[in-house]
Amino acid sequence: MPTPSPLAALTPHLARVQLLVPVNLPAGLAADVARDWQAEGARPSGFEELLPHFQRLMQPDDAAATSVCWGRHRLGSEALASIAARLSLGTHGGTPLLAPALQAADLTLTPSGDGLLALHLAYPASATLDEVADSFTTLRRATTARLPHDPIWTLASPADGHRLAMEPWLPPADDSGQRRLSLQALAGALVGLTPAAALVDVARGGFAYGHASVTLEAHPGADALEDALSRLARGVPTSFDRPPADALGVRTLAPRGNRRVAVAREAVAAISWPSGGETAHDELRWATDRFHGIYRLLHFHVHAERMAIASFSDRAARLAGALDPDALLAQQHAISALLVEITAYTLTLTGEECGGNGDHVAVFRALRQAHLIASQRDELRAEIDELRALLRAVDNARDQLAADAERQASKEERDFQRRISLLAFFITPLAVVTGVLGVNVDVGDGEPMLFPLGAALWVLAGAYGLSALFLGGSLRRR
Repeated sequence: MPTPSPLAALTPHLARVQLLVPVNLPAGLAADVARDWQAEGARPSGFEELLPHFQRLMQPDDAAATSVCWGRHRLGSEALASIAARLSLGTHGGTPLLAPALQAADLTLTPSGDGLLALHLAYPASATLDEVADSFTTLRRATTARLPHDPIWTLASPADGHRLAMEPWLPPADDSGQRRLSLQALAGALVGLTPAAALVDVARGGFAYGHASVTLEAHPGADALEDALSRLARGVPTSFDRPPADALGVRTLAPRGNRRVAVAREAVAAISWPSGGETAHDELRWATDRFHGIYRLLHFHVHAERMAIASFSDRAARLAGALDPDALLAQQHAISALLVEITAYTLTLTGEECGGNGDHVAVFRALRQAHLIASQRDELRAEIDELRALLRAVDNARDQLAADAERQASKEERDFQRRISLLAFFITPLAVVTGVLGVNVDVGDGEPMLFPLGAALWVLAGAYGLSALFLGGSLRRR
């Protein structure tokens, strides 16, 4: 008989999670779904503490930053209310899942179109911590393999007949008027992507990323705290034995004595409780304003780095695979354009110093380590060096071709001048002689001519004919 989870005895004051779904929208939101969204101008608490280059990324009104700033959107209240009222959750096996309430949805995009769609969910007050951990793990499954335990989102037909802009992007409804969706299909429809085209990044791994906070009424105990953080961050169900924390690759940070933040590749999780006269409401404010604000911003920043590096590496590999030795000069433009984009990325996104207090920096660095940003940057830098070496080789080859062409042209010009000189050497004496013969022929006194006129003309014609043959042969050889 399995040992009961220590989390079953804990009931959070409030548990909030965000499902972070990677998307790629090079042209931005589709026009027919954009009406459900609105521009997001609010900035999270603590934003002003970040370094200036971090702040510029989120300054859509800064004309100098329009080429690098992020586009931020929030699902409109009317669309959100309609979806939340119609959405239910279960599994393919028919088992009901602990269903959190959809409270908000936002979308953050980089200039390249890479971004994250965040679905904000809140669990009911009756949920225990083990139920929250298991539900969060299950909900992060973005693709549906049709297994009994896989989640299925059901969107009912609107009672008032009002159709959302996303409806044409949804799969067909069944006989009961309901649409059964995976997270991948739901998120894709929200941003105007068909399930086949949506969320390629998620489809590879099968899971969305996560950002979760749990506010408790009191300290849960060391063992339960470690267990909850590991399961939330790595997605280990409570029915599984929990491996040691170091084996899970989870890094636990302590922003304060009554707060813990666990950082892993799959998710970032925070657990806090009141201490020193504070109330659960005070900690809830920290979770809402800070953890789901500035910490979520730093979380997205790392994903933006990860997606940019992956995109650049893929494009560099494609360029390398398509290189044609006979068309390198034509491909040089594409390589140079990619290097310019990579340079702009390096100057605007990278760096481990984010500003703010030490807690911000510690979480940001732990996130970059979890996603191997430094090693991926090193690999990208090596690819850049190879591309630059290729460009230098192309430039050298082009300079060599130009030098060879110039030498060949110079040689041909010298040969032509030499032949012209030789031609002039033979023609000039002949011209003088024929001229003298032509002006000194006397045919008026009946005396015999010293040089018959006919012979003179034949000599003249022969001389010019030989000259023409020589000139023609020289030009043909040229």
